[in-house]
Amino acid sequence: MKSVRNRFLATSITIFIATLILTVGMSFLYDKSVGEIIRNGVFSVFFSLGLILLCHYSFAFKKLDYDNEMHPFRFLLVFAVGLMLSCLFPLIDREGWVFLCIGVALLLFSNTFIALYSISGFVFLTLLLCKDPDIITYYVYFTAVIIAAVLFQDIDKSFKVVPAIAISNLVLFIFESAGFVVLKNEELSAEQFVIPITNVVVNCIVMFFVLKYFNTNVANRYRNKYQEVNDQEYIALSNLKNKSKEEYFRSIHTAYLAERMAAAIGCDVNLVKNCAYYHRIKYAYSYSDEEFQGFLSSNQFPPEASALLTEYLAREGRPLSKEAGIVYISDKLIATLMSLFEKDKKIKIDYKELIQTLIDKNMFKSNMADCDLSIKDYNAIKDILLKETLYYDFLR
Repeated sequence: MKSVRNRFLATSITIFIATLILTVGMSFLYDKSVGEIIRNGVFSVFFSLGLILLCHYSFAFKKLDYDNEMHPFRFLLVFAVGLMLSCLFPLIDREGWVFLCIGVALLLFSNTFIALYSISGFVFLTLLLCKDPDIITYYVYFTAVIIAAVLFQDIDKSFKVVPAIAISNLVLFIFESAGFVVLKNEELSAEQFVIPITNVVVNCIVMFFVLKYFNTNVANRYRNKYQEVNDQEYIALSNLKNKSKEEYFRSIHTAYLAERMAAAIGCDVNLVKNCAYYHRIKYAYSYSDEEFQGFLSSNQFPPEASALLTEYLAREGRPLSKEAGIVYISDKLIATLMSLFEKDKKIKIDYKELIQTLIDKNMFKSNMADCDLSIKDYNAIKDILLKETLYYDFLR
């Protein structure tokens, strides 16, 4: 944590110095008056201080999205690129300013509030350096980024971003056409749309590469690891099978049902499946808490998976999260069925009544009182369990 704080401090200092030097330096290069240089310098100081305050507030209260609090230099890199481009944009037509892709990158590597604050400052800075600033330009780019923020702020692991890319760039093209092209005092022609179209193409290309990096290194960073540890042939599960077939098959069957329940109520399927596969490891090997943490570390479990397993085992059947609750219900049903079939393989069971009793019992029992599962979730889980009655006969 101390190293992360040091990185945030280094990021803050860099943001302040770079913003001030670039703003004042470019004001000199653009031949601004002394008054304008002072104005731009004051703006850069308060803009950077406000951003630093937002970043530290977001870090202190864990408001940063994804794992951004652990990687402040990613934001710093995007900010530095955005700052430099903002200082260079006055050299080209305003229809060609690629603020949209900068805004999306800032959004992905910080949070919505910081991204909108930053992009607002960038657009304002560019206008301060221009010869003829106007409010329409600010409105065009800032509003386009706001719409993009709405479209991109909740990217899940399925990573369906094509509609968001298409809609955000279409909106930008419409805004630029209405705000710049049609206001020119000349007859409309195809040539007037060349720069706006080029702007859209550049934004799409840059957003593609930024999102590709984000998908690989942030959103689905542990996809391959989940595929490895959730494989039934993975060495840890193979060892569990050799150690105790009963615990192994209990885990496999628990994972089968838990996976379907997780999909039904919108939980992370890989995370739930992982917890279901390994929730009996500690009991099979009689691990202490320290030994179990060593097992997670040696197998390089994703942080979310380690946290869920730790929560599940530490709570001793009193789950808090939806994911832990799903695994708990699935395990209870599988354990009950395996116990009944062990006593009498030909026993006839009213699965509907058993599931109804299990769900109702766990809904109102004190050990599920603190769980995040809602009544709607319980109903969806019940429906899934009732559809799997044919599967239960494989447990005999």
